[in-house]
Amino acid sequence: MKGTIRKIQLIINSIALLRVAKEVAEMGGGMLAFARLSQLEDYHLVQIAKAVRECGLCDSKDEFVWILKHMLDERGWSCDRLPNIKRPSKLSEAFVDYENFLEWTLENTCRLAGGWRPEPEEARALYAALITLPWYSAYRVALYTALRIPREGRVLLAGAGLQEPLDYLTACKRAETEGWGNCNFAAMEVDPDVYQKLQELGVKHGFQTYFGWDSIKERFDAVVMQNILHWASNPADVFQQAKRVARKLYLIQGVLEGTSAGFLFTYAIGASKPVSYKTLMGLVKSIEWRPVKIYSKMPLFVGVFTA
Repeated sequence: MKGTIRKIQLIINSIALLRVAKEVAEMGGGMLAFARLSQLEDYHLVQIAKAVRECGLCDSKDEFVWILKHMLDERGWSCDRLPNIKRPSKLSEAFVDYENFLEWTLENTCRLAGGWRPEPEEARALYAALITLPWYSAYRVALYTALRIPREGRVLLAGAGLQEPLDYLTACKRAETEGWGNCNFAAMEVDPDVYQKLQELGVKHGFQTYFGWDSIKERFDAVVMQNILHWASNPADVFQQAKRVARKLYLIQGVLEGTSAGFLFTYAIGASKPVSYKTLMGLVKSIEWRPVKIYSKMPLFVGVFTA
C-alpha cells in the first residue's frame, strides 16, 4: 500500500513538473520515457540493495545504508523483501549516459556501504560529468525559461558551480531574443577550487561572480537555489542568507520523499543527507519566505517565494 500511494503521488507531481518544463519531456521522449527512467532507477535500487545484503551490510550504520533503507521503506520494500524489477528494454537516448552513474554506484556498493568514499578529485570529476549531461542542461534551461526567471531583473545563482551559469545564459539569451527578459545576473560559489574557474567563466561571458555568501553586499531581485540544499551543512543558514540578499526565491530541490538510486550516487560523491519535503517547508516557514506558487512537491520541489 505504501509503495502504491508513493507512485500515485509521484505521478501527480511529475505531471505538474512536466507542465512547467515541456521541453524536458519532449527531449526525453515524453511521459513514457520518464516512466522507463523511473523503472531504471528502481531496477538499480533493487540491485544495490541486493549487493548490500550479499555483503552482509544491511545493518551497517553508515549513512549510505541509512539512505538506501529509507528509499526501500518508502516503497514498502526492505533488504530482505525486494521485488523483481527488470531493467527497461528500451531507454530514451537522452538518458543512456545517465545509467553509467547508477552502474558506478552498483559496482562500488559494498565499499560505499562500508564507509568508503572516492577521493575528492575523482568525486569532482564524476559530479562534473553528471551535471554536464545534455538532458540535465536541457532540464535547467527549460525550468529557467518556463519559470520566466530572466524577467526578474538582477538574478543571483546561488551555489552555481560551472554549468548552471552557462545554462542560465542559454535561457536568458533566449528571453532577450523573444523580448521578455534579460541576462543581468551574477553567480556565487562556496568551493574555492570551483570558484577560481567560475571567475574565468564570468570574465569570458560577462557576469559577476562572488565567493561565498558573505562577499555579497548588494541586493538582488531574485535568487535561484537549484539543488544545493543537499550539499549544505546548514540548510537553514542557506535560506537565511538567500533572504538577506534577495526579495524573491526560486527554489528547485530534489526531496527525500522522491529520492531514488541517483541520489545514492550523489551522496557517494559528497552530498549531505537529502532534505525532506516536510523539513524544507518548515525551514521556509521559519525564515518567513512566503509562497507565491508551488509547481511541484516531489520528487522535485519547484516553488517561488517572496520575502
